[in-house]
Amino acid sequence: MGKSLNGKELGKGLSQRKDGLYQGRFVNRFGKKQTVYAKTLNEVRQKLRNEQYEDEKALNVVAKDTFYYNLYVVAIDTGMRIGELMGLQWSDVDFEKKVVHVRRSLCYFRKDGKYVFEWHDTKTHNSKRTIPLTTRAMEALKKQRVRGQEILLKNAQTAQDEYKNLVFVTRNNRPTQQFIVQECMDVTTRRIQKEHPEFERFSPHCFRHTFATRAIENGMQPKSVQKLLGHGSLQLTMDLYCHVTDDTLFDEMRKMEAV
Repeated sequence: MGKSLNGKELGKGLSQRKDGLYQGRFVNRFGKKQTVYAKTLNEVRQKLRNEQYEDEKALNVVAKDTFYYNLYVVAIDTGMRIGELMGLQWSDVDFEKKVVHVRRSLCYFRKDGKYVFEWHDTKTHNSKRTIPLTTRAMEALKKQRVRGQEILLKNAQTAQDEYKNLVFVTRNNRPTQQFIVQECMDVTTRRIQKEHPEFERFSPHCFRHTFATRAIENGMQPKSVQKLLGHGSLQLTMDLYCHVTDDTLFDEMRKMEAV
């Protein structure tokens, strides 16, 4: 808990420097630590709220024309693990009910001297879940379905039956892999860094972190976040993301003043 120069407690991540400036430290949506500065406490709190959305805005603008943009959107708006996205099939997507069913993961690893794809059950029993889809995720999946059909037509003769129903594939209609998605994200990162040199490299798992952080910031009950993420326990969810609720304690207490 940070303090002002006169000893007043300001809240987690907030403090006042010897020169009078207030500073706020936070973990951004991609798991990176950042610091903002302002002359007043209210200003630094506002900056904290604004800055925590800048990375996501930059990603949305620069990555919109990239091959895996639809995957990014679904990842950010569902909190699914990268392996779950790799294994997602069209039979898991219910456009009518606006939900996606998480039933399996697709893994790529070395086995008997060669690399292979292998279907695995979800990480835990709780990982099998149904996630409601946002309007943005629905639109991304509809666009992906059109793209997938185009890719399948171009690769009709070489397409493997086992993978024809996958939602996210490569340009050659092969199952995608985490390192391929990472390479595409690295290209996007370099493009962002041309205007924002401070922007750091991030991984596909950061999208899951983004989803959880944004959900808690917007008042979603921790138990609901746990269920959507597929965590085995509420404690795991809170251990990972409790910094969000701590940072909003002062805002929540202001609501009590109106009671």
